[in-house]
Amino acid sequence: MQSVEIKISKIPLLYEHLSNKTGRGFESEFKCISDFYNGFTARYSHIQIENVDLFNFGKKIDTVFRQCDQFEVFIATLGEAHIAAQQKFIEDPLLYYLSDIIASELIERCADMVSESIINRHVKNGSHFTNRYSPGYCGWSLTEQKKLFSCFPPEYNDVRLNDSCLMLPVKSISGIIGFGKNAKFLEHKCENCIDIRCLYRKC
Repeated sequence: MQSVEIKISKIPLLYEHLSNKTGRGFESEFKCISDFYNGFTARYSHIQIENVDLFNFGKKIDTVFRQCDQFEVFIATLGEAHIAAQQKFIEDPLLYYLSDIIASELIERCADMVSESIINRHVKNGSHFTNRYSPGYCGWSLTEQKKLFSCFPPEYNDVRLNDSCLMLPVKSISGIIGFGKNAKFLEHKCENCIDIRCLYRKC
C-alpha cells in the first residue's frame, strides 16, 4: 500500500465549476475560504489487486471490469482538519455553506489527481484503463464499501465507515480503476445512469 500527502494548495480549484453551483457574485468569498484551506493537507492511499471476485459490482460495472486483468483501489480524504476549518464559519450560514461546497470540490479534484497519478503509471506499461467507479454509483451498492476497505491493511484508519457505510471524515472518496489491454474508458452520460434523482442530471 502506498500512502501520499497532498498540500491542498496544490489541488486546482475550478472556480467556474463552483460558480455553476452557486451563481455569480461569490468570488471573493470563495477566494477567502480556499486561502484558509491552503494550510491543510489531503491524503490518499492506493493498493493494486489482481482479483475482484469478492465484489458484486452490478451488471454495468461488471461488464466493464470483465475486460480487465489488474485493478487499483484507492481512498482519498481531506481528513479531520477541514471539519475544524468549517467550524470557523459556523456563525455565518452563507460562508459555512460555501466552505462545504469548496470542501466537496477539493476532494473531487483530489480524487481526479489520484486517478491521474495511478493511470499514468499503468499507461507507461502499455495498459489501457477504465473510468473510476465508487460504491453507491452506477448500480454498485454502497454496502460494498466494506469489501473495498477490506483490501487495505487492518491498521489503516485515515478513513472509517459508519453503520450506514458512509465514510468518516465525510469529505472522502473511495474507488476502483481497471487496467488491461482490453480495458475501455467510457464517457459518463446521464442517459446511461439509473439515478433519476441526481441533482446534476442533464436529461
